[in-house]
Amino acid sequence: MSERKGLNKMETAARLWAEGESFGAIAQRLRLSRTTVYRWRSHPLFAQLASDHRHRTMVRAFDRCLDLQHRAIDTLEGLLKAKSPHVRLKAAQLVTEMSWKYFVEKEASDKAIKIEEEVLRLTKLGIPHDHRPDELASADPEVL
Repeated sequence: MSERKGLNKMETAARLWAEGESFGAIAQRLRLSRTTVYRWRSHPLFAQLASDHRHRTMVRAFDRCLDLQHRAIDTLEGLLKAKSPHVRLKAAQLVTEMSWKYFVEKEASDKAIKIEEEVLRLTKLGIPHDHRPDELASADPEVL
């Protein structure tokens, strides 16, 4: 088997494994021995290829979710103009609820980032944990 052909099969095997195929099924599908596929699973390149595939898959899924979210918000915006007061009220409730959740999550995220930055700054300065500002000592562990 040529080096390139072997690499193509390893890439395909890594993709299939990242998608949930068993090593036995991968070996059968690619007409490889199970020993080869099992040997590949401990190869750093195989792990990297599988990780890269999972990452690309997650990015695509996240992008799709963002697109759907934009469309859903557009739909809610349209429903705010509906003739039925019940539909308008429900749409307004959903928009308000979504906005509040975003605000709370954004606020918590911003606070966590500031705390992490301060912890890093103090750590670089060599300041012991017990001499850190009260804000860090009393910080909500859920946020950290």
